[in-house]
Amino acid sequence: ADRSAGDAKDCYCQFKPTMLFRSLAVATALCAPASLAFAPISIHNTAVSSLSTLRVATPINEELVTKEANTKPTLRTKPTVDPFNPEFSRIASVPYNEAFPNSTKEYKVVKHEPTGHELRIPFRRVHLEDPGQPFLDLYDTSGPRDVDPKDGLPKVRAEWVAAREGKHERYTQMHFARKGMITEEMAFVAAREGVAPEFVRDEVARGRAIITSNKNHLELEPQIIGRMF
Repeated sequence: ADRSAGDAKDCYCQFKPTMLFRSLAVATALCAPASLAFAPISIHNTAVSSLSTLRVATPINEELVTKEANTKPTLRTKPTVDPFNPEFSRIASVPYNEAFPNSTKEYKVVKHEPTGHELRIPFRRVHLEDPGQPFLDLYDTSGPRDVDPKDGLPKVRAEWVAAREGKHERYTQMHFARKGMITEEMAFVAAREGVAPEFVRDEVARGRAIITSNKNHLELEPQIIGRMF
């Protein structure tokens, strides 16, 4: 017990100068002027002892803490004079065959038998130099081109959605699929994916695929997401 008490006393005596020094440093910082009290300090520990050296920074340059000195330059343009008739910056459109070399944008026309609506499914045709296969048709989701922002994107599904309004309790593709209906959206993605419309309807009805076609966004081209697509 005596030895433990002696060891504790030795430890207290060893760290007592450090505790007093740190208390003195804190008191000095609190009593210093505002420009010095909160200035950065650096403490260097030595391997021989735990005593530290206090360095007080030079006064802060008032010119560096002004609002103007810390304001980043903005990249925003001037506010629009007429919000209801904004001016858009015109960006030169890249020709399709330059964005996609040796390619043209084509459309496959499909008729939706239940309603008679005509569906235009876009695809990319790559022209080849092979006499046995002059072209290769690929998926294309580049969207409409040369559209005026003031007019907005063409509402390709406006006629489809309008024909269903007020006739159903729900308007989801799963609801239509489970009722045995093949909608324009289902026929559209079937032609794009190269499968039968009934296969699309069955996958949606089973919950194994979804068609992204919100009725509030009539400009969307229907696309299907599922493990079979």
